[in-house]
Amino acid sequence: MATTSPGRPPRGKARRIYERYFSDVPVFSTSGAGFSPLPWVYRRVLWLFAPREWQVLTYLTMRVGPEGVCWQNDKEIAFDLGIGPRKLAPHIKGLRDRGFVRIVEDQGQRYLCLPEPVGVLRRLVEKGEIHGERLRSLNDDLEVMGLEPFGGAQEEAAPLQISASTKEAVPPHG
Repeated sequence: MATTSPGRPPRGKARRIYERYFSDVPVFSTSGAGFSPLPWVYRRVLWLFAPREWQVLTYLTMRVGPEGVCWQNDKEIAFDLGIGPRKLAPHIKGLRDRGFVRIVEDQGQRYLCLPEPVGVLRRLVEKGEIHGERLRSLNDDLEVMGLEPFGGAQEEAAPLQISASTKEAVPPHG
């Protein structure tokens, strides 16, 4: 069992589990070069993306720098993803149309920018594309992250009632 040296602060549950069970496993370092963070807020909205669209978004996330900008062409992106360039265009367009990617062309070069995702998700909430239980879960994560939850979503769900005739849960009248 691993121990910490005197005077060191606790390292947290994940570190304790790693030291206890996986201390012989080399893991990817998230410090320094070679690391691209994936916004944590995406974990609650994976359902918004078709699998290929999600692959394109995560690829672009890995290609942008701290400025959120990259300029790979469709042939390069398609090669890296193992698809044809023509199959790529609809996915980039879908991401653009919903605000997850912004595109500018200048002097024959296309530039892609990935906006901060919380703002994009806020607009989707305002348009009604994220609502109900999915919105409540997203708001729970925003609170954990110390961010303001999206408005109008934290209303308490009315308790279900049991129908006397069918013995099934039904929403209350009202």
